Amino acid sequence: MKGYVCLPRDFIQFPVWTEEPRDRVMAFVELLALASYTERIVAQSKGRIHLDKGEIMVPISYLAKRWKRSRNYVYKVLNYFSSRGLIEVRADYCNNIIRIVDWEKYQ
Repeated sequence: MKGYVCLPRDFIQFPVWTEEPRDRVMAFVELLALASYTERIVAQSKGRIHLDKGEIMVPISYLAKRWKRSRNYVYKVLNYFSSRGLIEVRADYCNNIIRIVDWEKYQ
């Protein structure tokens, strides 16, 4: 994975940064890094899925393993981000597609 993401200076004022627990910061930054930086088509056993810039197609179990947390924890963190307008989540086949809201701001 090459490239970079930018964090605006006011990121440290976002609730994800200022509220405890601070491990949500790591989770959000990782979502930024995992997000597609170009439009692309992902082949799946049940068809092809189009991902826009700023979208991630990932099973919850994958994030749980990467973050060394339970699936329940991952659901809670994603709901937290969603409730604060940082991401949108939709289900597609056996994966979730996570869209980073205002993706361009981090580029």
